[in-house]
Amino acid sequence: MTPIFKQILIELEKRNKTAPFIIAIDGFGGAGKTTFAKKLQQYLTPNYNVKLFHLDNAIEPAAMRYGTGYEEWFEYYYLQWDIKEISNQFFTRVKECERKAFFPFYDEGKDRTLMQSYSIDSFDIILIEGVFIQREEWRPFIDYSIFLHVPKDVRQIRLMERDNGSKDLLLKYQRRYWRAEDYYWTTEKPLEGSSQVVLEN
Repeated sequence: MTPIFKQILIELEKRNKTAPFIIAIDGFGGAGKTTFAKKLQQYLTPNYNVKLFHLDNAIEPAAMRYGTGYEEWFEYYYLQWDIKEISNQFFTRVKECERKAFFPFYDEGKDRTLMQSYSIDSFDIILIEGVFIQREEWRPFIDYSIFLHVPKDVRQIRLMERDNGSKDLLLKYQRRYWRAEDYYWTTEKPLEGSSQVVLEN
């Protein structure tokens, strides 16, 4: 990972220091986004003020994303997050260097989502990781994007092991998650739009 991280350091040296620099870590389920993001945060922290955000923490309450009458893949892609709220309260406020930005946090025990505030400084490096992070609504805010490109069969094995996968869970992945990933791949072309692609065979 070190050559990749060194390239990011070069980009950071060239950045416009009047606003935080947003680095997006993209990839499909099981690609290793969270692990990569934490390692990058650790690598950058000695020299930069780094804030890390996880889209998995920002999902909507269950009633907003399940049983809505839409197909499951649509629920996952369009309803899993409040896309507009994250655009306005987080991305826009970060790029305009507002004193505070707000990012959702989903409390699973109470099945509710609350906005949490974060202090923002123009020198901050913002790492944000999650699936579909390069969607059209958010891509304009991103300064540098990394796509973790892992073969689907490898990711499926990881996901089934991680989630103690059963046949029913596999069917859910096929209906909900993988169809949404296929849609994102076709419509947003994240591989082409990324600043850097990390390949894993």
